[in-house]
Formats: sequence, structure tokens, C-alpha cells
Amino acid sequence: AATGNYFISDVLVDGLSVGAVASHTFSNVTAVHTIEAIFTINSYTLTPTAGSNGSFSPPSATNVNYGDDFTFAITPDLGYHVADVLVDGSSVGATGSYTFLSVAASHSISATFAINTYIITPTAESNGSISPAIPTAVNFNDDQTFAITPDLGYHVAEVIVDGVNVGALSSYTFTNVSAPHTIEASFAINSYTITPNAGSNGSITPSVGTSVYYGNDLTFTITPDAGYHVADVLVDGSSVGATGSYTFSSVAASHTISATFAINTYTLSPSAGSNGSITPSVATVVDYGDNQTFTITPDAGYHIANVLVDGSSVGATGSYTFSSVAASHTISATFAINTYSLTPSAGSNGSITPSVATVVDYGDNQTFTITPDAGYHIANVLVDGSSVGAVGSYTFFSVAASHTISATFAINTYTLTPTSGSNGSVTPPVATTVDYGDDLSFTITPDLGYHIADVLVDGSSVGAVGSYTFFNITTSHTISATFAINTYILTPTAESNGSITPSVATTVDVGDDQTFSINPDIGYEIADVQVDGSSVGEVSSYTFSNVTTGHTIHAFFRKIVQVVSVSIPNATMNIGDIVSATITVIEDVGMPYSFVSGSIGGYSLYGLQRINSTTYLANFNVTQGGNTYYQSDDIPVSNLIITDGSVQSAPYNTPIIQGSDLLDGSVPVVSTMSVEPGIKKIGDLVELNISADGSDYSILPSSTINGIAVTESNIFFDVMGGGSYRLRYFVEQGDSDVQPGEISASIVLVKPSGNLNIAQTSIVNRDVLMIDAHPPVISRLEVPSIEVGPDGTVQVTITADGNGYSFGSGTTVNGVPLSSSNVTGTEHTGGLYELSYVVSTSDQYVSPGDLEVSLVLADPAGNISTSFTSV
Repeated sequence: AATGNYFISDVLVDGLSVGAVASHTFSNVTAVHTIEAIFTINSYTLTPTAGSNGSFSPPSATNVNYGDDFTFAITPDLGYHVADVLVDGSSVGATGSYTFLSVAASHSISATFAINTYIITPTAESNGSISPAIPTAVNFNDDQTFAITPDLGYHVAEVIVDGVNVGALSSYTFTNVSAPHTIEASFAINSYTITPNAGSNGSITPSVGTSVYYGNDLTFTITPDAGYHVADVLVDGSSVGATGSYTFSSVAASHTISATFAINTYTLSPSAGSNGSITPSVATVVDYGDNQTFTITPDAGYHIANVLVDGSSVGATGSYTFSSVAASHTISATFAINTYSLTPSAGSNGSITPSVATVVDYGDNQTFTITPDAGYHIANVLVDGSSVGAVGSYTFFSVAASHTISATFAINTYTLTPTSGSNGSVTPPVATTVDYGDDLSFTITPDLGYHIADVLVDGSSVGAVGSYTFFNITTSHTISATFAINTYILTPTAESNGSITPSVATTVDVGDDQTFSINPDIGYEIADVQVDGSSVGEVSSYTFSNVTTGHTIHAFFRKIVQVVSVSIPNATMNIGDIVSATITVIEDVGMPYSFVSGSIGGYSLYGLQRINSTTYLANFNVTQGGNTYYQSDDIPVSNLIITDGSVQSAPYNTPIIQGSDLLDGSVPVVSTMSVEPGIKKIGDLVELNISADGSDYSILPSSTINGIAVTESNIFFDVMGGGSYRLRYFVEQGDSDVQPGEISASIVLVKPSGNLNIAQTSIVNRDVLMIDAHPPVISRLEVPSIEVGPDGTVQVTITADGNGYSFGSGTTVNGVPLSSSNVTGTEHTGGLYELSYVVSTSDQYVSPGDLEVSLVLADPAGNISTSFTSV
């Protein structure tokens, strides 16, 4: 029986273990036996738990023998501190270590940690601010930004961080804070420069650039040189006028001021009366001290009457010079016309008016009227002895010399002059001379097929008469006749939504042709054309040939409803997309169309929407199982019909021909998935072979094998060609173990269009694969406290995390390897194993507590445990 705080760990009968039994009976004893009991002290578990941002040492549960002491060290992470330590749920304070004394039970110990904080203290001098403005607590490793803002008219002079000048910054950021800090900002008033500039012939005071503090005033004085004046003053490039001074008030920016100057000038103003000129003819600006000459010129036939300078006569001079001009002046000239004598004379049987010599101004006109007595006419008129003909009056134009005029007279005769237009005649046909008081008749005759249009006597209509008689002739006359062909009226009319040209009733000569054009409005077409009430069809023009009577022509129109073209975006379209098709139509003339039927690529259209009078949009949805068209394929349009409510369009069936418009209505199809058989350990390759219906697929990143996303670094996706794909998965320690029939995969392939298959999870041969991703774990190794001599046996008890393990190379007891016949390994149930070591005389002597055991276990997959060594 075990006593105190010990328990039976094993009982050996004749050197062989019969287990940790409390009693053993030797039955039917026939030989000498030995029985040996081995006792082991009780041990207890001390379990540490560390919150985030800190750790325990040791970090995991530790077995401690009864009565022993054991110390845990509590270490916070960088930037953190111990907040509290609980032992068996009760606080022992924020201690850095804790020792369990004389352990007699299992215990728990846990620690929590808190982040360190630091104070950053800001200070702002006058005329500005810093934000935040008060001391700010900042967590370890956090950043904190301070904004430095000067008052209006001031700027940041310097920023001092922890006593060090970091420059005139507008902001400063403390990064990765791990200590308290200070930040101080100082400010200075702004100053601005006002820069003057004076052109020649004047000055500006002050004359050089002057610095002015924000908000102050500064005045500049502008002074022209003698004989000059201020022309303009520009402030910052803009004119403020020809001022003598300028003040910059409450200065808040730099400025410029510039002045220009101009010489004084005087105006000489000329004026000329009528009939002459003065040159120069307009007011002339003359610089001080200059000379200026004016020339006075009379018009032809005139002479200078007088010249006035500043209102005083200087005589009838032809020129005048102003010398050394020092003031403005005026100069004016007047002119007088030349005169001439015109002398008339008249022979017998008539008179001339005026009848006496007449005085005429130069350039004037003078008319003389020559009048014969009753029954006489002027025979001739002589001017300065030369004939000017038998004129009834004569005008001397623009008289520039003296002249004579004389007239002679003869008895009167009159001429009657006939004329006729084409297609008729007047008799007598030629001019006839008739004495005063005689009569004369004329006969007017039209050609066959024509009629008299009008008869004009002395230019006035007397109607369409067949004869005309001039009675008691006292003057010459004219008679003329015009003739016109017979004509007919062609009357056009058009219904609404179109026109006919000509659009008004047209008169056509007999035998002529006349063409009418029929023009529908945009969006309409010709429905019918009727001539004299009878249809001649849907013609766009009609010609009346060899017209011999009046006619009518009438045009009818109807609305055009027609699809011109259909297009879709030059882009990939896949399942779930809503594609907008552009439908171009003939002008709808404000009567929107509605949708009747139609499809694109087998996908039904819907939702017709008017964009403008010639453009509509309609949608179709790309659905799984629908048609697929590659970039080089034409996409069919089928039975597209629209209507305006009364007229339907003809079906539109023209395919869409355009590039880069993949239309994909199918998803990848995975036909089979299989794995390569075998038992796989850590580091081994697991291959998943995938067969699909296409060769250009990729894999969706969320796909998995053995619960691991394919995006992980130990998984690779290979395109093998011909619709074959391979997923290579390298087993890593800690992955899920897989028994035959348990391997899982969720594979989603992606087409170039973006279409996806439903996740494929079926693996046809999943029962041929096993994965062991966990090496054996040795938790305990016990060596009995006994003294053993040569040929004695040492039993080493091993506790592991499972059964089925074998002892691996590297297993030794007291330096004797497992390969020696003196070291043997045995597996028991419940994860217990045993090493038996038979001591040889050649083995190393071991003092109490110094026996060295090195142990390696291997699982059936070949995974090797970490070497476990105990002394």
C-alpha cells in the first residue's frame, strides 16, 4: 500500500510488470518468486493563462510534485504593463512573478495587461494657437498630430519639440509614441514689401521698396518734372488714376505702385468756311515750343476772302505759321465765289428764257428754256456758236466762264410708231409721219392659237382691242401690242406630314410639260398620289406632259416605323448581366414607340426606353443555359418589332457584327475530381485531378481542399490542357487529419467571362487517401527511483497523445540505442509506452538522478515527434 502523498506506479512479479495493482496473489506456488512494488509521488498541475499583450514563463500547464515550490514569471509585451494577477481567481496584485509554495493541489494563475500611456504637453505663444491645446494622453506606439495655426497677419516663427527646434511647421506628428513629450509654437507678425517704380520725367517718394508690418499704412507721393504731368498711377497693375499721392491702408500683402508722366501739350484749332479748306484741317496737338504751319486753299472757282488768327485778321494769306507755341490758338479762313455772264438770243417764231444776259456764280447751273410759237418747233440751238441740237432747254452746268446761247425754229410734224410682240402683228407695221390735226388707224391681229394680251398707246393700256384710231393728231404717238399663248391651271394639294412642289396652282402653256415632286416629312413615306382623282401609285414625282387642259394632283403620306440598326456594348457579357442594346430607328416625329417582340442571341428583349427621336434602348438578361457567342461570332437579332400604336415595323433580323463582344451564357462543368492514393504525412504532396469541359478556366480564390483556401502558399493550381487541371496541396503540420473517405474539397472554376460553376465537392475515390498532419507528442517520461546493477532492468514509462506509434531512430537509454538488444520498446493502451533497458557491465555508470533517456516516436504515416530528452 502507498503511504502519504505517493501512489503505486507499478508492481513487478519475477521482474515482470503486473500493473499498478494494490494486491497480488501467488496461486499454487511451486517455485521461488519475487514481488516488487514501485511508488511515485503525487503531482499537481499549475495552469497559467495570459491575456493579450503579455506572457507567462513557463507558458503552459506544468506538473509539480507534492510539496515542491514553483515560480511563474509574468512579462508584459513592449509598451504594456501588468494590470493584475489572479491566483485561483483571486487577485494577488500587479506582480511580475508568483511562487506556489509547498504545492499540495492543482492551481490556476492568470494575468491581464494594459497598454502604457504618455502625456504630450502643447504650448502656444501669443498671436497663434496649437490644436489640441491641452495636454493629451497617447497610447504606446500611437501617433498624435498637432496643428499650429498663426493668427491673421502672423506666421509660425518656430516649433520646438522636446526643446529642439524642428522649424516653422504648420503641423507636427509624434509617431510611435513611447515617452512623454512637449511641443511649443511661437509666432511673428508678417511684414510686406511695397515696391515703387517711376517712369521718366517724374518721381515717386519713397523711391525704394519699403517693408510694412501687417495692418500698417504707407503713403507714396507722385511728383512730375517741370513741364510734365502725371499720366497714370498703377497699383498692383491696375490704374488708380493720375493722382498725386496714394496710401496703402491696413497692409495685408505685398504691393507694387508705378507712375508714368507725359509732357504738356497745346491745341491749335483750325476752321474753314465753305468753298475752301485749311490744312491741317483738324485740331492739332503741339508740344510746348514747337512750330506749326497751316495752308489755306480755296475750292476751284473760289478765292480767299480773309484769315483770322485768334479772332484777328492776318489778311487773305495762303499760309500761316505759329512759331514757338506756348498756348492754344485758333485760325479760321473764309472764301468768296467767282461770277460769270451768260448771253441769250432767239430767231423768229419762238423765244428763249431768260431773254437777257444773266450773271452766274462759279460752279452754279443756269438753264435756258427755248419755246417755239404755236405750230413750230425748234430747228437748232447754238451754244458758243456750236450746235447742241433742237433742244427745248439747255443747262450750263458748273459754270466756270462766260457763254452765249441762240435758237432757231421750224413748223411741226408728228410720227406714229407701231410695235408688236411675237405671235401677232400691227398694221401699218412701220412708223408713219402725219401733219398736225390728221387721223390714222392701226389694226392688231394675233397669230393662230394666240390672243391679244394688251394694247398700249403712248405706254398706257387701251385693252385687248383689235384696232385703234389716233384722231386730230397734235403730237407723236406710239402703239404697241402683245400676244399671249393659251394657258391651263395645274392644282397641287398634299395631306399632312409631307409636301408637294410646286405647292401652289401653276399655270402651264398648252403643250408644255410640268413636273411635281412629292416629299414626305422626316419619319413619313408616300402612301399614294392621285392625279385628277385617280391613283398613280407611291411615286415621288409626277410629270404632266403636253398639257392641253387643267389638272389636279393630290399626295397622301403615312408614318414610317422602321428599325435601322441594333448594337450592343463592345464588352464581355456573362451570366447575371443586364445588357443594354441600342436600337436606331427612323425619326419617330415625337410619337414614341413601344416594344412588340424581339431577342438578341436568343435572349428576350424588354424595357424599351426612348433616348431621342432616333435612338431607343432595350435590355436583355444573360441567363445560365443561354447561348454563348465568342468574340468572332455574329450575334443574331430575331423578330425585333416596334410599334407607334397603329403601325408596326417590319421584323428586324440583321445580326450584330462587331468585335470584342463575348456573350457567355454557360458555366464551367466539372465532370470528375479524383485524388492520388496514399498515406500522406507532413510535407507530402496531395494531388487533386480535375476534369472540366474547357481548357481556359481559372480557380476561384475561395475554393478549398481539406478546409484550406487555394490561395495559401502550400497550394498550387495547374492548367494541364485539354480540360484537365491539377490542384497540388503540400501537407503542413497542424492541418486537419483525414481518414479514408474523409478528404474534402470545394472547387469553383471561373471562365474568362467571369461565369462560375456551383462548387464541386464530389471526389470519386476519396477513400484511397489518408492524411496525418500531426506528429506524435510526448507529454511525460518517468524513470523509477531505484538502484540497478548489471543485468538489472530499468523500466521507463512514456505518456504520449495516441496509440499506434513506434519507437524511432534516436531513441537511447544511458547512451544505449534502440537497435541494441538491451533496449526494447513496448506499446500499452491509453497512449502509454514502455522502454526496457537491461544494464550491461560495459554501460556507463549513472549517479542517482543522472540517467539520460532520449526518446523519438513515429506515427504510421511517418511523422516524427520532437526528440524528448529526460535526465
